[in-house]
Amino acid sequence: MNNDNPAAADVAVEPRSGGERIVPLDALRGFALLGILLVNIMSFSGINLGAEAEGADRIVADLIRFFVQGKFLSLFAMLFGISFCLQTTRLREKGAGLFPIWWRRLAVLFVIGLLHTLLDPAEVLVVYALCAVLLPIFHKLSGKAVLLAAIVLMGLPYLQTAIVTPVYVAEPAAEAAPDTPVEASSTEVAEEAPEPAAPEEGAATEPQEEEMHAWNPYLGGLAIRVHSSGTFAEVVDYNRRFTTQRWTGSWVTYLWMTVPLPLMMVGMLIGRSGVLTRLDQEKTRLKKVFSFGLGGGIVLGILVLALFDLAGKSGWNPWIAFPASWLFSLSGLIMALAYSAGLILLLQRRIGVSLQAALAPVGRMALTNYLLQTIICISLFYGFGLGLYGHVGASQAALIAVAIFAVQIVISWLWLRTFRFGPVEWVWRMATYWQGLALRTPRA
Repeated sequence: MNNDNPAAADVAVEPRSGGERIVPLDALRGFALLGILLVNIMSFSGINLGAEAEGADRIVADLIRFFVQGKFLSLFAMLFGISFCLQTTRLREKGAGLFPIWWRRLAVLFVIGLLHTLLDPAEVLVVYALCAVLLPIFHKLSGKAVLLAAIVLMGLPYLQTAIVTPVYVAEPAAEAAPDTPVEASSTEVAEEAPEPAAPEEGAATEPQEEEMHAWNPYLGGLAIRVHSSGTFAEVVDYNRRFTTQRWTGSWVTYLWMTVPLPLMMVGMLIGRSGVLTRLDQEKTRLKKVFSFGLGGGIVLGILVLALFDLAGKSGWNPWIAFPASWLFSLSGLIMALAYSAGLILLLQRRIGVSLQAALAPVGRMALTNYLLQTIICISLFYGFGLGLYGHVGASQAALIAVAIFAVQIVISWLWLRTFRFGPVEWVWRMATYWQGLALRTPRA
């Protein structure tokens, strides 16, 4: 029976149980969540990775920007594509329809992501769900066609930005006309502008009149005020308004939402190759992917920094930033492949038994843990919580991230001793398969 036939959707399909899972993939998901947390916690805590810092904070910020930022989201997107391929194969074996189940799965994920935007408007679930809708278009194409399409799609958002962004050339101050004021940079304006007067006690504030940053919900005076001293209701309202602005402000936004799609397509190719079923036999290939991927990613990363520096000289040239941004995405993909190969090789060593036992439960509950990271971070840093926003440096924030992840390892391990799925995964599966599922693991 054709697995794409909607009429086949009535075939009973059970979600994959714990014993049928590919455990190294769960470990990779857990590993990806650690990297994502290291980046996200910087925003939650009020740290701008691109801002000047000193000492250990500068070192940690630079290391995260170079080796973590963009790399682990690439890894997570690839794992999403792998899951699509595995589910396609499984549904074909069961004779069930792919599209009804896949679309229900994505619809539920979209709703979860939409609710999550109220806590974190920079979250990725909404975008992942929308991009994954397009994956079935590519799943029957040849590997070369999918790879070529992925590379082209990877550059389109940056090409669009180059087209719509004018070249800006700053005029030297010495050559400016006496009657013409020299335009200050945004940094200088931020440093020289006086602090706004604190509102009198009991006075009504109108945050909606303040301007939100166009694309980053964590930059700008309004973001700082809301996150550092706002109530929970104010944070939710700010996030709702930012999300609305993000999706309705400009048509340019929509092409940017396709950024994870080419990474999912690469993951789909990996799942299609069958390499995941013979990891023990692929050590030589995995070593090559790790060595060349890590080396190539570092070289590309250095080239990206040089190009961005060149684009920013005497103003801003978007046509130099375009290849720099494209190469940044490509380096993220290459580094993600290297990290994956390196971790799988490590899991095959003696230390890998303990490492897999720690990471795999977190990965089995990836959706629950991703949402839990947001809840923990806003409780620690925002004004309605412990109020640590703006009071920690990058090195301290990184240590807090590691501590949070360690707690998640323990929670996930304890939870899965009793239950089959994470709580959010359980709801997701029931809504996807339209059937009730036992949450508690049956006793032997």
